[in-house]
Amino acid sequence: MISDGLFLVERFNFLEKCLKASPRDVNVVVASIAEKLKTYSVAFLCQEYYRLKVLERDAYKLLETINVMIVTTADTIYKIKEVEADLVNLNATIG
Repeated sequence: MISDGLFLVERFNFLEKCLKASPRDVNVVVASIAEKLKTYSVAFLCQEYYRLKVLERDAYKLLETINVMIVTTADTIYKIKEVEADLVNLNATIG
């Protein structure tokens, strides 16, 4: 989800300036993810926005029932070479 839909649009607002100013300085994988934005319609993004709002509402309802929540900060630490080899998938697993 972080490399798709609304999250991508949010990040693209900043990234677009970088891509125009100095595209060679942007990681190839990041640039290819940003290119996905060109395939999205306004209707799709609106649907994603409404879906996000439903998820947000459901999360708040759930959090009202919880007194304590313990979460790990990272389930694993990847080496730089591992991340460079599979940037999207590995970043998706570390939240």
